[in-house]
Amino acid sequence: MKRRDLIVAPAIISNRSKEQISEEAKSLNTPEHLNRARGAEIQRIFGIWEKLKSTYSETDIEALKAGDLTPVEALIGSVIDGLYPPPEVLISLSECFEFYFNAGGVIELEEVFFGKPKRGVGIYGKRLARDSLCYTFHANWAVHQLDKTDVSQRDLAEELLDSLPIGHPDRDMDIEAFLLRWRRWRNKRE
Repeated sequence: MKRRDLIVAPAIISNRSKEQISEEAKSLNTPEHLNRARGAEIQRIFGIWEKLKSTYSETDIEALKAGDLTPVEALIGSVIDGLYPPPEVLISLSECFEFYFNAGGVIELEEVFFGKPKRGVGIYGKRLARDSLCYTFHANWAVHQLDKTDVSQRDLAEELLDSLPIGHPDRDMDIEAFLLRWRRWRNKRE
């Protein structure tokens, strides 16, 4: 495949407004899009997938096809678990990149894969890191509550923040500011 083969129809996208392109991009990196990537495209690589599929447990396959993962999350999950991603994941990601290339610079990869950056919250990676830290603290706090260990939220938060690698943006965060962030995060989830 040559580079020019990737860009199949830039004129089709370039005739649309940025809002129309942005709206279409929203639908690409969703669990629904991952589930639509079945059919003819998969049939082309079905034989290879069948050979690989026999090495997976049913739980692995069902988790990837459960419908609650975006294509990027499914790819990362597959790699972390040491699995070759299912065809749906690869096709969905390919379509996202193809859409980006065809948009001719009107839209950024961030928006195609994760949606528009949210004002005041930032890009997806930053939001994910923030949520991940809150989730880690939440899980640790739950374990300490179940074990009935005598540790305060403040001490646990300090321990978590100190364990972050040097250079991590939250490593030197004020403990009370982190606990406030965690409480807001927890309240949004409830």
